[in-house]
Amino acid sequence: MKSEDAAKKTFLLSLRGNKVPEAIQSICRISTFHSSLSTLPLKRSIVEIIAVKNDKDLIESVSKLADEVWREHYKNIISQGQIDYMLAKLQSVEAIEEQISSQNYEYYLIRPDGGQYAGYFAIVSKDGGLFLSKIYILKEERRKGFSRISVDFIKKRARELSLPEITLMVARNNKSSIEAYLKIGFAITGNIDADIGNGYFMNDYNMVLKI
Repeated sequence: MKSEDAAKKTFLLSLRGNKVPEAIQSICRISTFHSSLSTLPLKRSIVEIIAVKNDKDLIESVSKLADEVWREHYKNIISQGQIDYMLAKLQSVEAIEEQISSQNYEYYLIRPDGGQYAGYFAIVSKDGGLFLSKIYILKEERRKGFSRISVDFIKKRARELSLPEITLMVARNNKSSIEAYLKIGFAITGNIDADIGNGYFMNDYNMVLKI
């Protein structure tokens, strides 16, 4: 295919069992709409990884997901005031549009079986690696393998960009996320303390996954 269909690849990975097997059968095809990964933890399913790009409807879907997930996940980690401030600063429709159009961020939505969105993530090339800026899964969709599927996609994207590692930052008191990242293969490499304005601070671990 030599049209704009070549702009994106859709990856279908068939996985069997609760753990990722050593041998994975993969099929590659071309699509303008999304990249897909499928997994079979209990029954056959397909998970779509959908590139948001400059699609206003998709950007609005990301922003709505962010509002729901952040308010649930961070309520016992940071103050309500900081949640409101960070959502407005980083995850409003306008903020996401700016990140995509001017800062080279890539946003992706996660959708299982063609149904409702389960979460989203955002990546950007930074400091010689691929920075995983955000990855959030709805509470009811966690522990279904979506984070691992997303990280597998991000690994492939890093290889396409010839980047040797994936980095991220996570709040030092965000124990559940830290444990999840460690299981996937990330390692803690240091502390980051940043003033994000309005009297709020981020006290994070820096984590790295070598490709």
